[in-house]
Amino acid sequence: SVGRASQKSSALSFDTLEPKGSKWHLHKYTSLAGNYLLMMFYTPIAGWMFIYCWKMLSGAFTGLDAAGVEAVYSGMLSDPLSMTIAMAVVVVGCFAICSFGLQKGVEKITKVMMICLLAIMAFAFTCSRISRSFRAAVLWTRFLTRWDKPFSR
Repeated sequence: SVGRASQKSSALSFDTLEPKGSKWHLHKYTSLAGNYLLMMFYTPIAGWMFIYCWKMLSGAFTGLDAAGVEAVYSGMLSDPLSMTIAMAVVVVGCFAICSFGLQKGVEKITKVMMICLLAIMAFAFTCSRISRSFRAAVLWTRFLTRWDKPFSR
């Protein structure tokens, strides 16, 4: 609400909204530090997810047991160049979304993402209702990792 009221970034919003003589403008430094810490944590994780989804869709996990999947994951973590590139792709994508502004960028992509999440939840719910079991609701994840026999044991 501070950003909406001031129409500024978190760093400049307190300069705009603070009453004369108060020290609220000092909060911008903790705000900036918090944003940087969040980005330092979440951008590598998002890069890992990007690589992991790519490996899943390309079939890198097909036919592997838990130890094989762990080996693929460990191999991914031991390759800093690919993780850095994936993180850079995520950051550039986020900057691209933010460059369109709040309503045309962030809010628009959030609506699309929420609709996709709703569709995934509806699909899982439908699977569980049709077969009357929770197992069926999670079986669809096997479809994503086993293209040859998606619903087999």
